Amino acid sequence: MTAVLALLAKVPVWVWLALAAAGVIGWQHLEISHYRSKVAALQAQSAAYVATQKTQLASIAALQLANRGWAAKYAADMAMSKSYAEAAMRYARQQQAAADASSHKLQVVYDNVPAARQWAAQVVPESIAKQLRMNASAEH
Repeated sequence: MTAVLALLAKVPVWVWLALAAAGVIGWQHLEISHYRSKVAALQAQSAAYVATQKTQLASIAALQLANRGWAAKYAADMAMSKSYAEAAMRYARQQQAAADASSHKLQVVYDNVPAARQWAAQVVPESIAKQLRMNASAEH
């Protein structure tokens, strides 16, 4: 062991410095390689995310286009549905007014003609009611 130490003592200082510098450079080279591989992995991951985002943006654009087409197609239907609903309500009010007027006329007849009230109060026999229902369902 003393022989080895004596041999090492004969090595000039600049050699030791060169070896230390080579060790530091080697270590830094390993760190740089490690970080370069990390950067490459992150760039690949980023590229995958960008590609996914582009695909999703294209899907969003296609859906927006389809929605605009649907909205344009049915915008007129929406306007027409409002006018149809208003027409249906007017018709329903007319029918209700006609029914109210008819009920009023019938009530006047019942008030003025007691025989009409008695006739209307009669119970319809079940056999006749059944026949009337069958005739009504056959017409529809």
